[in-house]
Parts: sequence; C-alpha cells; structure tokens
Amino acid sequence: MLPLVSATWTAPERSVYVLLLAYFAHQLEEHLHDRFRLFVNEVVGGGLEALTPRATMVINVGLVWIGYLAVLLGTAFVDPGLGLIAAYATLVNGASHVAFALVRRRANPGVWTSAALFLPAGAWAWRSCSRASGLGPCGHVLGLAIAALAHLGIVGWVRWRRARLSPGSRAEP
Repeated sequence: MLPLVSATWTAPERSVYVLLLAYFAHQLEEHLHDRFRLFVNEVVGGGLEALTPRATMVINVGLVWIGYLAVLLGTAFVDPGLGLIAAYATLVNGASHVAFALVRRRANPGVWTSAALFLPAGAWAWRSCSRASGLGPCGHVLGLAIAALAHLGIVGWVRWRRARLSPGSRAEP
C-alpha cells in the first residue's frame, strides 16, 4: 500500500492523494446502506429510480477512483496543474452538498464529509496545485470545466432518466 504521504512526493501530489482518501470517506457516508441513491431517487426522482445502482457504480468507480488516480498520475508525471481537476471536482461536489443542505434546510448523504473534508482539503489542493502549475490560467479553466461538466452531466442524466420514466410506473431494480 502507498504511504499516506511519501517524502519524495510534491505538495500537489500529496494533496491529490489526500483528496482521493477524503473521497473514500465521503463515499462511505453517501453510500452506506445505499443512502445517496435512495435520497436522490426520493428528492430528485420523485420516487422513481432516476439514479440506478449501475450508474452509481460507474460514477464512483469510473469518475472518482479511476479519474482521480489518472489525475494523480498526471500531476506527478505531466504537470502539477492537472491536480486542479481533482481540486475543482472536490470543491464543486463539496459546495453542492453544502448548498443543497442549506437551501433545502435538510442534511443529505455526503454533507458532513463535504464540510469537514472536501472544502478544506480541496482548498489545500487548489492552492498547492495552483502554485506549482506550469499551465497557468489554462489549468484553472481545464480543472473547473471538467469538474462542472462532470457534475452537470450527472445531474442532467438523472433528470433525463426521471423524465423518461412514466409517472405511473417504477423503473426496473
């Protein structure tokens, strides 16, 4: 297993690695007992299965685990500015959870790790990757664009699926 913080890693590499660890804690809060998927289906889906187990797995394994690992490798071997992708994705996700809770006046699965881990760790990663980036403003545009498109894509897919499901029927399990 990789050490939590290797003495040979740069600050951007360490910060992206910490974001991945924070995501594991966040996913535990969200997905223990299938809480997040059921919450989305209740609140956004109106009781319909707008977010399926398969989509949940693709999002979390594909976008998060594999995506963040690719960002970590890019941060280490291409440019530290690529870590801004993970920093912005974490900040967007964390801010979304907190904003949703404030607007709805209701906790949601993931809000506590968002407030306690995502916002501070995301800010640290943003700062360390920004300082070391050779990409300049392009690194910020790239990171924010990928983070926003990923989150908007998920929301759009859930809304599309809900609209596709007829109000009188339930989706297959």
